[in-house]
Amino acid sequence: MDNKATYRSKSVVDYYASRDGLFPAELAIVREIEPWLIGGKVLDIGIGGGRTTVPLATLAREYVGVDYSEEMIAACRARFDEHPLRDRMTFAVADARDMSLFGADEFDVVVFSFNGIDSVNHTDRMQILREIYRVLKPGGMFFFSTHNANCIDDLFAMHLSTNPRELARAVRKWVLLRVKNFGRDVTTCKLSGHAHIVDGGVGFRVENYYASPLTHRRQLWDVGFCRVRAFDLQGNPANLYDCTDSYIHYLCTKFCSK
Repeated sequence: MDNKATYRSKSVVDYYASRDGLFPAELAIVREIEPWLIGGKVLDIGIGGGRTTVPLATLAREYVGVDYSEEMIAACRARFDEHPLRDRMTFAVADARDMSLFGADEFDVVVFSFNGIDSVNHTDRMQILREIYRVLKPGGMFFFSTHNANCIDDLFAMHLSTNPRELARAVRKWVLLRVKNFGRDVTTCKLSGHAHIVDGGVGFRVENYYASPLTHRRQLWDVGFCRVRAFDLQGNPANLYDCTDSYIHYLCTKFCSK
């Protein structure tokens, strides 16, 4: 499972560099953790073209954005070269599986937005969570989004329409989902475990990691995170048992004994 080549391609880089602003759930979480953001040091992992850069850098004392795609980082440097907040922004090529360029307990807040953590296999995902835990200060906040296995039935369903163009798109997607995922067991992850699914993202060019919300929470607990909270796409508290949004946002804390 390696999506890196896709995220280095010019068309994908250009698309991500055109995006701007926070999603509703991200905005809700940012409002909640403002005390950690204001005057803090923030690590933004998988920044893509810099969609989240300005909202986070506006609040932070120091903002560090990283991505494993050299082309994405080049796009961010060009995009924000003359931005008024450029002096508090740092951009670096880094793989979330190995963030040895950062010390332990260095950041007040760590962000991994838009399901970026889903671009790797299970072993690497757990390594990423351990690395985030390492670089986060005790009591620091981590928020991210990840694909929700509760939506799989709806993802693979045929969505009929009386509009001929919409129907054609629905049929094409229905066929491609089955062709691209032929031979994969994509249903067991609804109850436990995980699955890698070609779900149509980036024009069916990437695989994404899907797991149940209860599995997400258990993974965070296993690494040491606590106070795990889930949010639906609109930024409302999400019920881990019945939320069927395509992905879920999580906010959690690095354990602090004080």
